[in-house]
Amino acid sequence: VQSVALVRDQDRIEVTGDIDAVNLATLLRKKVGFAEIVQVSKADEKEKKESESKNKAAQPIMWPYISGVPHREIPYVMDPYPSYSEPPCSIM
Repeated sequence: VQSVALVRDQDRIEVTGDIDAVNLATLLRKKVGFAEIVQVSKADEKEKKESESKNKAAQPIMWPYISGVPHREIPYVMDPYPSYSEPPCSIM
């Protein structure tokens, strides 16, 4: 273990170095109570990620093309002049 730091703003303990994460969580649960492993990574990766995030430019968002389910259009037939098919007078 290289360093142990208590982050008071987030109620977390930050451990840097070689340690068994399951063993650490078990020991914390016995001594403190509730313990949860939030993130496990190498110490070098954290420094690289911080420098990479500063160097990256904002990339444009590429939205996927979603066409949905193919469908057929059903034509709606409508007689534009209904008066020609019906007699003009109901008596006749």
